[in-house]
Amino acid sequence: MRLAYKLSEASAILGVSTVTLRRAIDRGLIKSSRAFRRILIPATELQRFLDTTTTGNTNKKGEA
Repeated sequence: MRLAYKLSEASAILGVSTVTLRRAIDRGLIKSSRAFRRILIPATELQRFLDTTTTGNTNKKGEA
């Protein structure tokens, strides 16, 4: 795994558009870095975001 991803790469990993990812960054949901005049999202931040937004609902369809 890489240390950080460009905006376009991170949005592809998350399965969202770059506009949606920018909105999440602007809202403070995902922390980014502006190193070298380019938005970079640390791999650890992507993992943290996924860990904290996972619902944890593992019930399969039809199970109570």
